[in-house]
Amino acid sequence: MATGPKGIFLLRRPLFLVEPIITGNAPLPAQPQGPLVSDPNVARIVEERPGSSVELRKEFQQAPAYKKYTGSISDYNNVVRAATEGEPNNTTDLNIIYSIAKIFDPDSAEKDGELKLPNATGSIAQQLSSLYTRLLSDRGMMDAETRAHLVSEATRRVNEYKESMNVTNTQYADLARRIGVPPEAVITQVPPMLPYNEADALRAGGGTARGPAAPAPAVPTAPPPRPRF
Repeated sequence: MATGPKGIFLLRRPLFLVEPIITGNAPLPAQPQGPLVSDPNVARIVEERPGSSVELRKEFQQAPAYKKYTGSISDYNNVVRAATEGEPNNTTDLNIIYSIAKIFDPDSAEKDGELKLPNATGSIAQQLSSLYTRLLSDRGMMDAETRAHLVSEATRRVNEYKESMNVTNTQYADLARRIGVPPEAVITQVPPMLPYNEADALRAGGGTARGPAAPAPAVPTAPPPRPRF
């Protein structure tokens, strides 16, 4: 106690600094173990520490390029088998057209005897729809050249999906290495594309392979004149 101006008594109270008391074997609060890594192609942030492979693999499997390829590869391989193995018929041609429609537009569906491709653009959608209607009404099969051409178009499209997926694979593999996860724990193995040879499809369908024109036959030359004596 102290005396202030004009006899006013002042009480001095001690100041206490309260600190947490840790007793026994209570665990210490978890501390961050590293900075966060953010990739522009990944929707969320992944902690830079081991053990994140499950979450990162889920994100990889939701990538649009991965989903496009894996969503089309089964249909594509079925198309290749139908076009190159066995004798073509009306049923196999219907399956080929429907599967190719699914490759170009996963939302394709048959409705009232018509094949609808709501998201496909260009002449391929009209061609597939027209052929499907004709085959469904049992008005003959596709000719070998048309069949081989459609399968070639499907091959080009699935190859585009595959190239995009390979880019995504590289991005996620690099990210996995940065967070200390083996890339093979993140990158999911997918079925490969069956090899397709247009000549095989044409032979199976009784058509003729397209290739360089055969050389023109040699023009016979007249024998040289016989000398006169």
